[in-house]
Amino acid sequence: QMLMTGHYAYGLLFTILTLYFFVRAVREQKLAFSILAASFYALACLCKELYVPIIMVLLFLPENHWRIRLHYLWPFFIVALAYSVFRIWVLQGIGGYDNSPITGVIAAVDVARGFVTNLFGSGWSWRFIIGYLCISFAITILVQKKTINFPFLIIILIVLFVPIASMMKVGFNDAVSARLLFLISWGIAVSSAWLVSLNRWHAPLVFIIAIVLAFSQQKTINEVIGIAKVMEQQNHFMIAADQGSTLLPIDYNYLHYLEMIGKASIILASNNPPIFLRDEESLTMLGEEIGAEVHQFDSQCQCIMPIGKKYYLDRVNNFRSQIRAGSEEFLNIHFEIQDHGLKKIFFWKISSSSEGILKLYIREYGMFEMSSQGNHVFGLDTTGPKQNLLHLYVHLESNKGWIARTPILTINPNTTTNQVSWNGKSVIDWKAID
Repeated sequence: QMLMTGHYAYGLLFTILTLYFFVRAVREQKLAFSILAASFYALACLCKELYVPIIMVLLFLPENHWRIRLHYLWPFFIVALAYSVFRIWVLQGIGGYDNSPITGVIAAVDVARGFVTNLFGSGWSWRFIIGYLCISFAITILVQKKTINFPFLIIILIVLFVPIASMMKVGFNDAVSARLLFLISWGIAVSSAWLVSLNRWHAPLVFIIAIVLAFSQQKTINEVIGIAKVMEQQNHFMIAADQGSTLLPIDYNYLHYLEMIGKASIILASNNPPIFLRDEESLTMLGEEIGAEVHQFDSQCQCIMPIGKKYYLDRVNNFRSQIRAGSEEFLNIHFEIQDHGLKKIFFWKISSSSEGILKLYIREYGMFEMSSQGNHVFGLDTTGPKQNLLHLYVHLESNKGWIARTPILTINPNTTTNQVSWNGKSVIDWKAID
């Protein structure tokens, strides 16, 4: 969990410290506090680019005269300039996540639904929270005659939402998307605290909101814990299991992490790690005796354990029958990778004689559900595929139970333009690559 979300949490902590010490610098007019605040700002930027625009909040902060704020901002300008140069040098450009997901373009309503669910949790809680905040701010302005600095409020909204604007293409449909909303969540918490400071009757309602959020976020929390538990157990197996043991990864996902864990085990402990299977064909080729000893994560015991003969035979026989049932289906595949330095653009187009769920398997990386055509930028994320040669294949899974598949295709992401095409009937037999 800390691997996936820790740097977002640390970045938020450094952002809060940045705001605190900058306010002290402006109030007490001490450069030392400004330099300290700029140091925390640098740490926040290095944690995640999400926190870079915070400098705009400091510039328009309703604290002292703007000339004084500007005077104490020069350490921040140095940090922002240095960070920008460093980022452009490392990523060979601005970088960022501006892709549509590989599954295809997400509808605006689905993006909005994912955003609300990750911010407020599932169920009716978001209506209660948003309604309470809107009514409270209206009462504060119209009845209590409190003034709100709307230009500053607009700046805050820009700072909160612009960094995640590009993620609107990807949506917020998975559990870890909630990490993108830490800063917005903190902003809502500060707004609630401000309301309490104006009138104590807000206190019990804010307390109720906290309880509602705690319960409504349980689904997201459980999803994150579930993903983390699988990865944790699989990684531990790659480190601690005996040489010669075999792991069957769940859905053949996170294969790049398992490979890195295995390499780390060799370097740090001089141990030959267990092997892990990269595709279903590799499992079927093991045979009954060896296959029964393959280990996999078990959801009941929350641990890694042997799959046993019955599970192995049932799974292999079911897979073979699905492949045979789809043997008459036609697939037409075209893949292309354009190399732009660190940045790679993956294009694909797939047509088939029947409808079904398309799944792309990259044996060095993992499995992805995908649309019939599109493009995807990769290479800027350190967890992405970096190998000189990628081995990939496609499954078309029908709701009728059959599977059509391509042979294993190879493509090199590190040449100027590389492409591969294939068309024909579903391949029944192909040997897995060692």
